[in-house]
Amino acid sequence: MNKRLRPCEAPLASLRRLFAALAMVACLLASPFATTPALAEDQAPTPELTNSYSLGQLGSQLLFWLVTDDGSHALIATWKDDYDSFALYAVDTTTGEASSVAQQDTNYCTPILLSNTSALVYDTSSQGAFLYDLESGEKTDLPGLTFESSPYRARLMDGGDRLALVGFDASSDDTMYSAVVYDLKSQQLTSSFNVTTEDAPISCVLSSDGSTLYVLDGDSPYHVVAYDMATGTRMLDQATSYSGDSGRAFLQFELEDGSLVVNTYPNDEHLVDSQYRLDPETGELSPIIDGTHDVLAMNQSTTKLVYLTLVNQNLPADQSGELTSDDNRGGTSLASVDAATGDVLYSMSLPTDFSMPANGYAFVSQDGRYATMLHQDSDDSPLTLRTYDVSTGASSEVELSGMDSQSVEGVLTNDDREVALLAVDDDGVFTLSTYDTGYGGNGLFCNPLVIAGIVAAVVVVVGIAVVVVRRRRWARRAKTDAPELTGAHPQSRFCPNCGRELANTNARFCPSCGHKINS
Repeated sequence: MNKRLRPCEAPLASLRRLFAALAMVACLLASPFATTPALAEDQAPTPELTNSYSLGQLGSQLLFWLVTDDGSHALIATWKDDYDSFALYAVDTTTGEASSVAQQDTNYCTPILLSNTSALVYDTSSQGAFLYDLESGEKTDLPGLTFESSPYRARLMDGGDRLALVGFDASSDDTMYSAVVYDLKSQQLTSSFNVTTEDAPISCVLSSDGSTLYVLDGDSPYHVVAYDMATGTRMLDQATSYSGDSGRAFLQFELEDGSLVVNTYPNDEHLVDSQYRLDPETGELSPIIDGTHDVLAMNQSTTKLVYLTLVNQNLPADQSGELTSDDNRGGTSLASVDAATGDVLYSMSLPTDFSMPANGYAFVSQDGRYATMLHQDSDDSPLTLRTYDVSTGASSEVELSGMDSQSVEGVLTNDDREVALLAVDDDGVFTLSTYDTGYGGNGLFCNPLVIAGIVAAVVVVVGIAVVVVRRRRWARRAKTDAPELTGAHPQSRFCPNCGRELANTNARFCPSCGHKINS
């Protein structure tokens, strides 16, 4: 038999149910972003196969492939018929379904930008561009967006309403870069200009919001030049402190504080890349990683850059060329480095069985704690996917059966939650496999402190509401238990027909329904 709730208990029961519901919602919201459960110090997350699909014969040679940030789709470009024709496919990684985006005889198409829902593709044959919807397969031409030079850098502006695009023209002696701004809604160019510098520009990068184009030019010293993408106006021309003695320098990335990451490629004296942070306003460069670090991988988000490096602590920076002396390049430890500060996030001593990543494929998590790489001890040994916990040195691995290191390419995707591997055999049959890394989701909501804060806020709000209701109940009890005051205490009367309280206790008729009230 169900017990009927008294009026003062009903709000409390409702709040209890509300509390349970909110707690459940908080858990559900937190679960997709939760971090990997704590492992023992001698353990590391083991990659697990989640999907594997044969995509069929897409081509004889892989040209390039890209994966969306959420890992739901991939774009695969191939050469067919011994390089006589080109093909571009869109693949749903959850079903393994491949759809043709473009098929051409001699020219090729290249994605300019790739989002989780669509791709902006440049067609070299028409020198135009089109939008491709990854879900529906629908193509939308973008009239007026023609580009004689090959697209080199691209960013969305104004919340995705406009496109900032920079092209590279290697055939021109005077102008190597040209820039345009295209309004995606009106489908019109709003800005177009050529990059002119004193010396031949060697690299460029767009700011994260697409509003500014930075160009590095010259030989010794290098200059950094900034352009307003909306107007083509040159805003800055600053000599840098880099002379070029350590190799050719290239702009790579803009950090959150507005500084630029510069990567120097080696010359005869320096065989290892070096990374610098450049202040475009002053031209000053400061080293992010010295010559004892050899970069194996990097994880680049919108405003953050983390390096995975091989370190030889016994080698002076000015002798960095010796880092290529053997299979592990003389490394003594593995480290992850924050490019914004140069701080070492985690480091570990190299195990005795460590070797350079097979085919050069290594990945580092956004927080720098985990490193996953293709690993093969010898040509006769199986190819594996190995994960290191860089904070402890623990490792785990899974064998990639039927895969050859020379025919496999990998991408870390879906907020570090997955590694996607694309393999092609001698018959041109492509196989796409995805592995759960066992870590990832290192964004805001995966932070345990943030999750705890959300749950605590829910508890506090509901707790305050419970206290308020209880105080009201106590107040009602106090009135009920209070002694009667002297004098008459009129009793409330109610209409027997509609139940409305009668303000006038002597009323003969209900003011609401007109029912006659018996005295």
